[in-house]
Amino acid sequence: MGSIAVQLAKAIGAYVFATCSSRNRDFVTELGADRVIDYKNEDYVEVIRQETNGLGVDLVLDTIGGETIQRSLEIIRPFGRLTSIVDIAIPQSLLEAWGKNLTIHFVLSPQYRAKLEALTKLIKRHQLRPVIDSVFSWDQVVLAHQRLEQGGTRGKIVLKFTED
Repeated sequence: MGSIAVQLAKAIGAYVFATCSSRNRDFVTELGADRVIDYKNEDYVEVIRQETNGLGVDLVLDTIGGETIQRSLEIIRPFGRLTSIVDIAIPQSLLEAWGKNLTIHFVLSPQYRAKLEALTKLIKRHQLRPVIDSVFSWDQVVLAHQRLEQGGTRGKIVLKFTED
């Protein structure tokens, strides 16, 4: 999700902060991130505060969960947005969002033809590149799942179905 989000944000002209491990720094930069934050060695809240002179950002996309929502509220500008695609296991206080008049979306996005067509246009213009970490045949589904559980994937894991 993150690799697509970086590319979409760049396609509309946004300055993009992105978090990843140092192993993925070059990869995320190639996708279009303007400032890559190594989440293992840097605190993204502090980096964004410093680099925006305390103004913060207009939008945060949460693909991690946990305390990300709570912490991200600190760096979103008034009237900004936070979108999370992750279920929150533990209730969190969103009072800071209310005080800044933030809009928060919790999204599991259904597929709509118009959205898919818009993404197809971006792919054809080379502004969006689907990222595939690895491809497994159907009979390797156990290996594919093990790869997913390892973590640290770059992009999606694909199961290839072939007719015999």
